[in-house]
Amino acid sequence: MMIAAPSLNKLFSVTLGKFLTVGVFNTAVTMAVIFIAKAWLGVDDVAANVSGYVIGMLCSFFLNKFWTFSHKGNTLQAAARFILVCAVAYLANLTALQAFLALELNSYLCHVLAMPFYTLVFYIGSKAMVFVDYSSGKTGKQGADWRTPLSDSGGGSHATDAGSQDNQRRNLFLLLLAFAASAVVLFYRLTDIPIELWDESRLANNALEMSKTGLSLITTFEWQPDHWNTKPPLLIWLMAIAINLVGVNELGVRLPSVLAALGTAMLVYWFVGHYLRRPVQAFLAVLIILATPGYIQIHGARSGNYDSLLTLLTTVYILCAFIFLQEQTRNKRMYFALTTIAVVLAFYTKTIQGMIFLPGIFLYALFTRQIGAILRKPYFYIGCILAAASCVSYYWIRNEIDPGYFAAVQANDLGGRYANALEGHHGSPLWYLFRVKFFPWLVPSLLMAAYLLVRGSAAVKRLTAFLAMCLIVYLVVISSAGTKLVWYAMPLAPLSAILCALGFSDIAAKLRMDPEAAKPALAIPLGVALAALAIGLNALLVHKTIALKQSRPYDQHSFALRSLAGSNEAGPIAVLHPGYPVGDIFPFYAAPTLFYANALTLAGTPTTIVQHATQAGRDARLLVCGNAAPVPGWTISKPLAAGTSCALHVPAPDSDQPGSSPVVAGDTGR
Repeated sequence: MMIAAPSLNKLFSVTLGKFLTVGVFNTAVTMAVIFIAKAWLGVDDVAANVSGYVIGMLCSFFLNKFWTFSHKGNTLQAAARFILVCAVAYLANLTALQAFLALELNSYLCHVLAMPFYTLVFYIGSKAMVFVDYSSGKTGKQGADWRTPLSDSGGGSHATDAGSQDNQRRNLFLLLLAFAASAVVLFYRLTDIPIELWDESRLANNALEMSKTGLSLITTFEWQPDHWNTKPPLLIWLMAIAINLVGVNELGVRLPSVLAALGTAMLVYWFVGHYLRRPVQAFLAVLIILATPGYIQIHGARSGNYDSLLTLLTTVYILCAFIFLQEQTRNKRMYFALTTIAVVLAFYTKTIQGMIFLPGIFLYALFTRQIGAILRKPYFYIGCILAAASCVSYYWIRNEIDPGYFAAVQANDLGGRYANALEGHHGSPLWYLFRVKFFPWLVPSLLMAAYLLVRGSAAVKRLTAFLAMCLIVYLVVISSAGTKLVWYAMPLAPLSAILCALGFSDIAAKLRMDPEAAKPALAIPLGVALAALAIGLNALLVHKTIALKQSRPYDQHSFALRSLAGSNEAGPIAVLHPGYPVGDIFPFYAAPTLFYANALTLAGTPTTIVQHATQAGRDARLLVCGNAAPVPGWTISKPLAAGTSCALHVPAPDSDQPGSSPVVAGDTGR
């Protein structure tokens, strides 16, 4: 970060008195606006507070610029630096406040003691960084550019730095740190969360059964062709292979998704760090991906679902397609081949959803007038024909060996979910933009795209236009669909991360704080701190999820059966289960419990699921959750899994017919 470093005497000159005067006046203006808005205009407290502070900050900025510091530089750039310094000063105030509160001082006194920290940091930042004339080093409208095949000049100011040993060590450290942070976030307590109800448990059973019957185009559930899950079997094949390698457990189910997410992070790092030659921005992009809860947590990279693998494949073909359109070398054919292969694999992962980005790529090629040149390439037609044949032949062959399959596809994938809000998953056209809790970087990435298209260099504008077209086309398609689910937006996460990293870095460069110019002494500790923050936030979410699962009655069976794995229990077990509340979709559904029951059965302990105690065999032990009272015909043998409400019951010795009373799961002990 480049700042003008004034001497101590200059720092605390007469301007300090002006600065404090402006502070007092600014406080008075803020409070006056708040009181007027509440008393005279009748607005609520939040709106009044926001109005007061916005007007107060505007007064502070202009009075300090034109009176306190007599600043003659660019007003817009100074305003951006002003906002940044305000944020840093507030963080200093908040840190000091927490420290004083930890000393158990009076809370009002703590606020008073913390105020000078804000004032001091704000003053030093304003004097040393905000209201400084940078005209001697002005970057101009294009801003700092990267040395990259995209660059208009073919070189850049970072050519020397990129070749220095210090920066090479810095870049290698950031690459290893990005990989390590991604691995920790993705694998941390991965197997401590039991299999989820939708859709992970369904796919887990598909994969478990296929791991025993061999790889096939037909996925099965309860050993029958599955026409509820109509996706192609690529992910199920990978999960079945993983189960055979690591066992019938959560790791086997989730390993393909976790590895796909790790591959996505490294692919983004390669594209930004190697192809664009901006390793610091690459590291930032990876951290943004890790700080996207909707991508990492719910139904995402840490679960055995389609969307992590889909995101990897769509990211591959989007980035390869851009390089194909950008390059004019013999590598063009290779990148087209990679694009085509990734498109086909994306289709084999999640059918039509894997191809939604293609119109965005076409629009970019159309607007950049490359369509004609592409259509003159024979390999373009060969690739398109082979890709179409691969996709169509799958449907034809699958329907031939599994009659009725294509009708199920039409009802589900090829129109059902798009035209109708299946299972109550509906929302407005702006539904995804308001999912800030899950995708906090989506809206900022759109704003960064707009900014870069106006203020970026020619090279940056080309990349931004391409990514923005792909992102907006995909977002429009899923937003116009009847069925809306959070994980449908997962493939947008890498694109949002790249746009945000480029935008933030471009703004920083214009403020003379180019992250690529950061020395190892600054970049390395800051990178470690940011990585630790991303890891910590995800760890908190994992702990919260585990605690939630442990408190839910419907997950008790999973925890209990997991505790029996490897215990060498003798004799069959019957699980008394009420079924999950899935409405009218299935008459009785217990897919998560079924996965663990099948795992125990394969391990040598025959395990079944029953709705009524009378359905259990005479020699079976009965697993009951939710009530410690004995089931008629059984006696409690032992509790299971600390933290759960489950216990194993054994047939009562004086009962000829255990369970003679028709006890129903969920009604025990009433």
